[in-house]
Formats: sequence, structure tokens, C-alpha cells
Amino acid sequence: MILQVNIKPTYVPIMKWKQGEQGALKELSTSVKDAIIPLIEITPDFNEDKLLSTMKSWENRTFYFDVVPDCYDTDTEIYFRILKQLNPEFVIPVLCLDDSLEIIESAAELSNLGFALRITTNDIDNIDEAISVIIGKFKAENIDLILDMKFITAENVREKFTVLKSMLSDIPNIDSFRNIILASSSFPETLSDIEKYHCANIDRLDWSFWLKSVDKLNEKYDIKLIYSDYCIANPKYVSFIPGMSPSFNIRYTSDEYFVVLKGNTIKKGGLDSENISELSKEIIDLEAFSGENYSWGDNYIYTRATADVDSYGNLGTWRKVGTNHHITFVIDQLSNLL
Repeated sequence: MILQVNIKPTYVPIMKWKQGEQGALKELSTSVKDAIIPLIEITPDFNEDKLLSTMKSWENRTFYFDVVPDCYDTDTEIYFRILKQLNPEFVIPVLCLDDSLEIIESAAELSNLGFALRITTNDIDNIDEAISVIIGKFKAENIDLILDMKFITAENVREKFTVLKSMLSDIPNIDSFRNIILASSSFPETLSDIEKYHCANIDRLDWSFWLKSVDKLNEKYDIKLIYSDYCIANPKYVSFIPGMSPSFNIRYTSDEYFVVLKGNTIKKGGLDSENISELSKEIIDLEAFSGENYSWGDNYIYTRATADVDSYGNLGTWRKVGTNHHITFVIDQLSNLL
């Protein structure tokens, strides 16, 4: 039985459920937590034995649940095995148009909050028929639609916008769904092209794409497009390969750019205190720096730049830092628009 249908997030951050992302959520201010509903994605390297302990990072709060497609390469049962362990009062299962009615019904029965349909550009040819079948059995007002445009670049952004318009025009009774969430990412899969010790600005095309979509499409379709992104990560799941030596980097969100500052590889002292302190100083000297008390992540950067502290963190810590700042920053941007 569905106990709640009035779910209206301001922002839906899509997060691969790793330690850094878990910590980023935990350290958010209460006001920011109240404004978001994260989409938690399980990855193939997730330790299911720690599932319930990791959920304490988002305890007694609503969230969307999905697994990345890579999981199904070796484990076809993972989705329901995990979903059955999650609290039905807080979890919203995410399904796709290729799922059968039986699968959708089984997932919906494990939640008191309805479910979400994740629609990608690959679904463009059968949206009308597939959704008509689904809303013939389930109430649209208990369904969220996640229109996931995945990775956006300067070269494909116009094509993505054309596809989005086609999606919206083909979805039957689109104004009857609970939420219409527009997701995308413009963060690159790799930072290999970025020069060391040089601040690189990466256009936040996901943000500008959403702004354009709201301006052009909200009124036409009588909907409210809710903003969603992949935070400071690319949509693609990248598995760790033994022998890899990633570089230390700081990812910092500003109005129109992701500022990326890359240091040495781990094998060459990338996580040494001197290296981290030097890069942190460069971040706090930027005009884009929001201030030491802006978020937990900003304070972490500031103290590593200005104080002699016991710990300078690992790569997971710095994903936590950047993600925590990013979510806080996006909520401020959305609040300013309102």
C-alpha cells in the first residue's frame, strides 16, 4: 500500500554508493538534506554485507534506488536481493521501460512510495507504447519519470535537446506524473587530459542544459522539470584495475564550471600532506571559493590549506569533500532561481 505520494524534491543527485558519496550525504546541513532526494546506485564492487550500515548515512530519509547495469553482467539477482533489505517507508525503486509488468509490480510492492521510471535516449522509439502499458496498470500520480540524458558534451548538446523534446511529446498524459526529473552529466570520464597543478575549468553543460529546458519546455508541457545530475562524476561506472595509480585531484563546483585541480599520482606522493596543502591553497585563493563555512567540504579544504592537521584524507575523502560542496552549491543555485 502506498502511504505517501506527495514527494517533491528540489534536486536529485545521482550517486554511486561508495564511501565518499555516503559521507558527503551524511555531512550535509539539515536544510540541504530536506531539499534533496538522492538516487543511490549500487556498483559491482559494493559490499552487500555492509548495506544496512551504509544506509545510516541517509537514515530515515527518502531515496531512489537502482543498480548500475554493469552489476547484471555477473549477478542478475542483485536488484531485488538488495531492494528487499531496504525500508519500504523510504525507498523508491527505479525501473526501466524494458522491465516487464511483473518486475515493476514486484518492485512496487516493496515500497510504500510508488516507483520511478528511468528513461534514456535509447528508449526513444517505444516510449508512448511502453508507458501506456504501465499507466494502464499503475497510477501515474505515484510514478516519477527520470529522463536521463547521460553524458552531455558541447558536440551533442543540441541533439540531446531534440531528443528530450521528442521524449516529452511522446509521453502520454505527462502532466499526470508525480515528478518529471531531468538528469544529465557533463563531468568527463577521465582527467588524463588535464595538466597537473593547473586549474582546469569544465563547463557545467548539465546545468545550462537544464536551464534551457526549463525555459523552453516547462510551460509548453505544463510540467516542472526537476534538476538532477551525477554530481562531480561521470555516469559511466569505471572499475578499479590492480596496478592503477590515480592522481590526487580536487573537484570544485562553481556557477558555470567544475574547477579541477590535479596533482601527482598516488605512487609519486599525491596524498602527501605538502601536496594536498598546496592544492588546497590554490582552491581557497580562487574567486569561486565559497568560504570556509559554506559547507563541510569547504571547511575541509580551508583547514588543509591553512592549518597543521593530523589527517589529509585519501581519494575517497576528497570525493566526499567535492560532492558535499557540490550538492550544497546546487541547492543554493536552485533557491536563488526561485
